[in-house]
Amino acid sequence: MKPEDVAKLTARLPVESVRWMVKTSGLVERKGETKLWVRIVPYLRGEIIRDRLDEVFGIGGWSSELHELMAGDTFLGFKCRITAHVDGVLLAREDVAQASREEPLKGAATGAFKRAARTLGIARYLDTCPDFFADVSLNADTRLPYRGVHKDKRSGAETHYTWNIPAKALRWLEGDEGERVAARVAARVAARVAAAPPPPPPPLEEPPVEPLPEIDYTLATVPMPGKPGAWGNSAGRPIGRVNDIHLAEAMAFYEAHVEEEGHNGNYSRGAVSTIRAELKRRGDIERLKKAKEGK
Repeated sequence: MKPEDVAKLTARLPVESVRWMVKTSGLVERKGETKLWVRIVPYLRGEIIRDRLDEVFGIGGWSSELHELMAGDTFLGFKCRITAHVDGVLLAREDVAQASREEPLKGAATGAFKRAARTLGIARYLDTCPDFFADVSLNADTRLPYRGVHKDKRSGAETHYTWNIPAKALRWLEGDEGERVAARVAARVAARVAAAPPPPPPPLEEPPVEPLPEIDYTLATVPMPGKPGAWGNSAGRPIGRVNDIHLAEAMAFYEAHVEEEGHNGNYSRGAVSTIRAELKRRGDIERLKKAKEGK
């Protein structure tokens, strides 16, 4: 459908086209006085909906059909299907309505037609109508145009009253009330947004960090702190994992002292054995010997 056709289909109806009916009523005691409350809801007549369909789709541009809903021999209601021709395409919507107590056939047929029209968007805004309570008088007030009867469910006593549509309900139909509420909500939201603290600034981009060079840590022995020339701990074990620089120092120490002088009183047997085993494992002893021989 074209946007202008959708706007026509869903536009608010004139206030005089909408009727009101009593939905519920009740009696309440307040300060020793009995008061009656009456809740009313809006509704549309079938001819108003047909006029809107003729206006949008044309007199021959739409049709409706009813299908009975049965449970065996019991009539449950009607299903109404509205079909419209839109730009060469059939647009179909349908809905159902139960049979009413007073007029089972007419009530179900009209209700199903109205519900199907709602699915097309006609007067769908009436579904969002808030609760409105009528202006009520228990006296025979001729200034109020509508009359009603409240029947007590327990005692069966009837209370006759007259009522009228409240002014705020008519304002809601015209859209003024809804626009005012929307404006108040928008103003409150804008005030909260203005009072909210500003969002934090975006995080600064950190400069890229170059990765540290990889170091090959190898098990070796190093001189113990405070004891020059003493290797390993008291048991002669290596004291930790050190890098190649420390291992080169250990190799130089071995070349200068251990390999040439052999074991003497300055170094424990365990330390000398540990150094020799570690360097032999790495092949450093053979490399040192070849370096001395100039190979």
